[in-house]
Amino acid sequence: VYVVLFTHIVICFCCDTSEGWLLHATDFCMDTVPAGISWLLRCVCGQWVHDVVVNTTTRTFHWALYERNPILQIFYLAVILGAYCGIVVYAYPKIPCLLLPAWHKYMGVLGVAVCLYLWYLACTVSPGFITDESLHRFRNYPYLNPLFNPGRTCHTTGLPKLPRSKYCRYMKANVARFDHFCPWLNQAVGQENYRFFLLFLAGHVVLLSYGATCMALILYSEVVENDLFNARFINHMDGSVAGGWTIVLRYILARNWIIFGLFVLCGVMAVVLFAFLSYHLYLTGANMTTNETYKWSDIRRYYRHLRKHGAMPVAETHKLGEGQGEVAASSGGEASVGGEPQPPPIPESVPPNLYNRGIVHNFWEVLNPPSLRRHPPTFGEDGQELPAARSESEAHGKSKGDAKKKKKSASSNSDGKASTGGTRQSPQKLTSLQAPLNLGRVQRATPMV
Repeated sequence: VYVVLFTHIVICFCCDTSEGWLLHATDFCMDTVPAGISWLLRCVCGQWVHDVVVNTTTRTFHWALYERNPILQIFYLAVILGAYCGIVVYAYPKIPCLLLPAWHKYMGVLGVAVCLYLWYLACTVSPGFITDESLHRFRNYPYLNPLFNPGRTCHTTGLPKLPRSKYCRYMKANVARFDHFCPWLNQAVGQENYRFFLLFLAGHVVLLSYGATCMALILYSEVVENDLFNARFINHMDGSVAGGWTIVLRYILARNWIIFGLFVLCGVMAVVLFAFLSYHLYLTGANMTTNETYKWSDIRRYYRHLRKHGAMPVAETHKLGEGQGEVAASSGGEASVGGEPQPPPIPESVPPNLYNRGIVHNFWEVLNPPSLRRHPPTFGEDGQELPAARSESEAHGKSKGDAKKKKKSASSNSDGKASTGGTRQSPQKLTSLQAPLNLGRVQRATPMV
C-alpha cells in the first residue's frame, strides 16, 4: 500500500504529465480504459444496466473524493485497533522478557486510549466557523496586502472575507485561519482546533515510536536469550551448517513474522507522521498556514517575474491572495489597474510575513486562539486595531451591518471587480501592518490548491 501511494504521489506531484509517455499513460488509464469498460458493459448488459452502473459509480466516486465522508476515519480505526489487537495476541504473551518489563502492557493500553481521545477531539472540536453571529469573534488579524485586502466578499456565503479565512467546499462554510481539510479527521483544520491537530500528530508519533521500540526489544530479547548469534543452524535440505546475522534475521522472521510486521508498520508510520508534524511545527513557528504557503509561493513567483520582465501578461499571471483590480501588460511597460495605467510595482524583495511576531508568540497564538480569549485583539474594516474596551461591541455591530450590506451587494458585483465602472471608489487606507503595495487581483491560468 505504501509503495502504491508513494508511486502515485511521485507521478502526480513530481513528474510532468503534460507530455511524453506519462501523458499517454495517464490518458490510457483515465480515458481509454473507462471508455472501453463502458462500451463493453453497454454491449453485453444493455443500455439500462450501463446507465445504472455508470451513474452509481460516478456518484460514488464523487462522494468519495469531493464530499465529506468517513472512509479514512474508518480506515484509521481499522489500522490502529487492528495493529493493537495484533500486539495483544502476539506480542503481549512474550512480555515480560529480558529487555521489556511487564508494566509496558499497561503503558500500551494507556497510549492507545490517549491517542484515540486526541483523535476524537481533533474530529469534533469546531475549527471556527464564520457566520453572521460569530463574525465579530474572528476579526483577529489585520489585512495584509497583497494576500488579504479589505472590501472583499465571499461569493458563496455573502460574508466579508476576513484575513486568513477561506471557504471550505467540504465543510460548506467559511473557516477562520483556514489551514487545510484533513480527511483522516473528516474535518477542516482552522483557528480553534489547530492545537488539537498538532496534539493528534504528536501523540501518534510518540505512540508509534514507542510501539516500534517495544517490538524491536521483544525480537532482540529472543536473540539474546537464545544466544542466536553464536548458534549454528542446520539446513535440512543439504545438511549444511551456517550462522551469522543474516541467518538469525531469517530465523526471527520465520518465527515472529507478525511481530516483525508490526515493527515495520509502526516504524514507517512514525517516520511519516514525524515529517508531517515537523512541517506543521515549522508553519506554527513562522505563523503561516498550509493555505498561505501556496499564496506566498505565487507572490514570490510574481515578484521574480516582475523584477525580470516588468508587468506580467494576464494569461501567465496567478491569482495573488485577495487583491482588487486586474494587472495587465501595456505597450508602455505599465500595469493597468481598473482600466487606468499605473507604473508596475517592482519591489526590492518579497514583503515580509507581518503575522510572524516571534516563535513564542506564534506558538501561544495557536495554543490560545485569539477568538477564544476573554479580550481578543479585534481589527476593524480599515485594518486599525480597536481599543479593548469597545472592540467587542463595535466589531459585533459592524459585523452584522457589514454582513447584511455584503449580501445585498454580492449579487450585483461581478467577480469582485468593485473598482471598475462609472464611479471610482476611494482607495483603502493602508496601515503600518500592511505592505505598501496593492498588487491587485490577477488572473490565474491554473486553479490554486
